[in-house]
Amino acid sequence: MRYAFVAEFAGVNTRARTLGYWARDHIHPNVEWELAGTPCGDVVRGSLRHHPTGVKEKFPQDEPLVALGIDSYLGVPLLDGGGNVLGHLAAFDDRPMPGEPRRLFTFRIFATRAAAELERLRTEALLRESEQRYRDLYEEAPIA
Repeated sequence: MRYAFVAEFAGVNTRARTLGYWARDHIHPNVEWELAGTPCGDVVRGSLRHHPTGVKEKFPQDEPLVALGIDSYLGVPLLDGGGNVLGHLAAFDDRPMPGEPRRLFTFRIFATRAAAELERLRTEALLRESEQRYRDLYEEAPIA
């Protein structure tokens, strides 16, 4: 694959932002975009999407995808322990991508691992916020 990224929702479930983005031969700066009219919009509704070829013709309103000449796309949602969509993992290329069962299975494994890591990071952030609130409360409490 020439392109791949891991993305999460950007505040609302109609917008996404990359957490890591590989483009051809380098790490690409992270980007944010509206999901409507993109193959990613289908993925974040909760199921794997594979377009072995012709993806730029199926999603002509996705300008970056068309500009890159993307022909194939594979995306899978990142689900937390409760089955809620946290974001998605996607790989895409300017060449066709045959639907090999082994490739799809491996991609699901990567998505499961990425979702677990994303959920862990979110849990740690919530814990830090909670600890900070408790510390602030303690430090501001009147001393008897």
